[in-house]
Amino acid sequence: MQPDQMSTPPSGEGPERLASSARGWHSIQLAVLGFIGICGVLRTGSDSNGPQWVRWLSAGLALFAFALACLAIYQVGRVAYPFYGAPAPTSPGSDGLASSTRQLRTGVRMTYVAVGCLALAAISGWWPGADGAAGGGSAGALVQVSGATGESACGTLLEGGPGTLRLDTAQGTVSVRLVSVLTIEPVSSC
Repeated sequence: MQPDQMSTPPSGEGPERLASSARGWHSIQLAVLGFIGICGVLRTGSDSNGPQWVRWLSAGLALFAFALACLAIYQVGRVAYPFYGAPAPTSPGSDGLASSTRQLRTGVRMTYVAVGCLALAAISGWWPGADGAAGGGSAGALVQVSGATGESACGTLLEGGPGTLRLDTAQGTVSVRLVSVLTIEPVSSC
């Protein structure tokens, strides 16, 4: 075999291999689009942590990733499944094959950018909460504590020792023994 014959695929093989590769990427892109749809990046405001601008940036990046993934699917789909009347890449040396190759590469690059934008959008879910832990926590929650003898206190939970519950109330810090607690209910205000 001559060296120049090895670099040129047989007639018709180049377009078929390109379309086959595009079909494989098309399947991957549809999976990426499905992941964008079900990943839960766009949550309600109560589920999100961090400042408002982080939430808006996250939503914008997720929408951009969705739009970019749709455009990438269109680009690769045109190579994988050419439209009727579209110039078919009939021979390996034709401009149609070079154009289809550029279109496939552009679509694949857009897929990578869409996944990157989605990853950046998902990072906002790990913004530290008010207590310093990612995602917040129960410390600092407002609760109404009722005792077995009828007394009650409302305040913010604090760390307590073994067998005690500590609350930061408007009157000061209150320690309650857990054996005398009848109910603990979360409240939005005291």
